[in-house]
Amino acid sequence: MQKYQGELQSLRLIAFFQKHPALVLTTSYVLLSLMGLFYLAKFYSHFEIPVLYFIEITDLAAVGYREPRALLMLVLGLGLMVFVDFASKWSYNVQPRVRQMESKLLKRIIMPLIYTPKSANVVISMMLFCLIPYLMGFVFLAADHQAKKITTEKTVNFEIIAQDKRYDAYLLGTSFNFVFAYIPEKDKAEIFNVEEVTVMRPIIEPSETGKNAEQTETDVKIQEENDKDLNRQDPVDIDAADESTDEPSESTTGN
Repeated sequence: MQKYQGELQSLRLIAFFQKHPALVLTTSYVLLSLMGLFYLAKFYSHFEIPVLYFIEITDLAAVGYREPRALLMLVLGLGLMVFVDFASKWSYNVQPRVRQMESKLLKRIIMPLIYTPKSANVVISMMLFCLIPYLMGFVFLAADHQAKKITTEKTVNFEIIAQDKRYDAYLLGTSFNFVFAYIPEKDKAEIFNVEEVTVMRPIIEPSETGKNAEQTETDVKIQEENDKDLNRQDPVDIDAADESTDEPSESTTGN
């Protein structure tokens, strides 16, 4: 058992992975998949969808890279592990000064706060186990926030046609055999078998530039119609109008 003497265990882990580079991708992928799995389980629970019953092994293998938030959570989790490592090093360096303090009361208060394990392996275990409250905290909070945002704003981003019925829905996600969607009109989620879905297309709202272009095109069409109406004016009416304007001039000449 290696005695802990204030060394950074992060460097020890890096040296280990340098000797075993194949484990870098394997370990990262497993952690990424676990992050994504915890996130999906909590996220879909808000919509009363037991997603773990509907996903298969192939879906579990893809959950890591299909859920971008999982990558962010993994990076932040690794940052938390490094923080614990530096905190242990700082505590180890501070302990001698605390032991030299004259106040016994302060020493009794401070020493438990800066406790440092005697074994380096215990420090590494602390770095790994700190991910548990991180998963229970940050990951679940992120899932809660996203789910509440969807149900509150009631936005739609996909048009789904299944079993000859049309749904304006928010696409929650997909698996190998199922499509999960939230229907704002019904205020509930629906699970569609992929064989039942005949059409699934994104709903794209027109931009301001598109709206202005449509308005300009409409104005041009109206102007063209007005010009056509003027060109269709009866020529007889025009000649009659010319004769009526000539009559006052003749009466004036006679006078």
